[in-house]
Amino acid sequence: MGDAWDGSARGAAYLDAVTAEQEDDGAHDLPAPALREAMFYGLAGEVMRLASEGTEVHPAAAGAAFLAYAGVALGRRCALLLGNEGHHARLFTCHVGRSGRGGKGMALSLVRRIRAEVENLPPDSGERLPVGGHFHDGGLSSREGLAYLIRDESDTQGKDGEAVDPGVNDKRLLVIEEELANVLGQSGRDGNTLSAALRTAWDGHDLAPATKSNRTRASCPHIGLHACITPSELASSMSSRDMSNGFANRFLFVWAERRGVIPYPARASHTAVARLAGQLRDAIRWASIERDIEPDVGARALFARFYSEYRRGVGLSDTVRGLTERYPPYAWRLALLFALLDRVTAVTAAHMGAALAWLDYCADSTRLIFSTVREEERAGERALLAERVLATLQAGGGEMDREPLRTAVGRPTVAEFDAALSDLLAAGDVSEVVTPRPNGGRPLRTYLALRA
Repeated sequence: MGDAWDGSARGAAYLDAVTAEQEDDGAHDLPAPALREAMFYGLAGEVMRLASEGTEVHPAAAGAAFLAYAGVALGRRCALLLGNEGHHARLFTCHVGRSGRGGKGMALSLVRRIRAEVENLPPDSGERLPVGGHFHDGGLSSREGLAYLIRDESDTQGKDGEAVDPGVNDKRLLVIEEELANVLGQSGRDGNTLSAALRTAWDGHDLAPATKSNRTRASCPHIGLHACITPSELASSMSSRDMSNGFANRFLFVWAERRGVIPYPARASHTAVARLAGQLRDAIRWASIERDIEPDVGARALFARFYSEYRRGVGLSDTVRGLTERYPPYAWRLALLFALLDRVTAVTAAHMGAALAWLDYCADSTRLIFSTVREEERAGERALLAERVLATLQAGGGEMDREPLRTAVGRPTVAEFDAALSDLLAAGDVSEVVTPRPNGGRPLRTYLALRA
């Protein structure tokens, strides 16, 4: 993943100042993620700077919370259409930090002030209220409870012929879950439908009733989630089922801890907060009209380069690879979000560069949270072996049988060799031809180099 971005001198200078203040007490085997200049792009970058100037708030923590909120507030009327899929700026972000160091409440405080200011601005005629969508502070327990917050009109009618429950017309909902461990605990109970409902919500599909006795439905949901958790809680609460069923990899994990020691943090001025709220309010109004958003040539080129590297999975452990499986759609969601905040119909290279910078940071966070040093070393060794296999194939005329190829690369174990081949096959760098033997036995396997 690349860090391409035509950043400003101001962003670079601020990045240097923040990086110099970050502390690493040696509690982790792997280094803490480094901020990228492109993460400070646009309005979101202004929020990150304001939240962290004169405070202990980590810019990435404030940025993750703001992006989740903005993604909901901007709604789903503007879509980026690629293939048969439509992408909306809908995010699930998770702020991870050690107990007493994460500063989750501090990171959310400016976002809450901006939201309050957005709602306090005079509404336009016919504007949806609340302007930025609905806001729910935790307490999720089931599919039905989630659907109820943005429920459709009920089928049951009263004596006057009107629906008993008129439902909720605005389907935008931001859930703030400051104790994600509670959600993980609920979803781990037998028969609980919350995990499946959140997966459906991330996809943007209708939340249909799970039982005949409860007919609560929410159509066209636009739900974002910003959660907080400590690494120890995450390790103990997230089950193998969460890791394998697509629940965990719908989150962007953001490692962020308080920086510096500031007993008396600065308070952002009302003028500064109102200015940011006004810019967001303008973007919300702009995005309330249906528009098709398209990537320009520069954005496509950046994504193509990222996607090629992502598919090869160089240096990623199996755990991290699984948890970053949805990074390609997240690249488009984030880039779309930056474009909507700019109020433009084209996703540019700057928008995609900012999106990829965030994904770089989240990938490093995921490694830190879920990988050990040995896992990272094994992933690196596997990547090097894969490159050696490909280079050997290319040097051998582009075609070799399995055993001669394995011998040529130093006879690694069968498991190591198969893992490297699996990566190359998945990335489209090699192909496999299986030829049955006339007298039975193991078929002959031949590998062809597809990447020059």
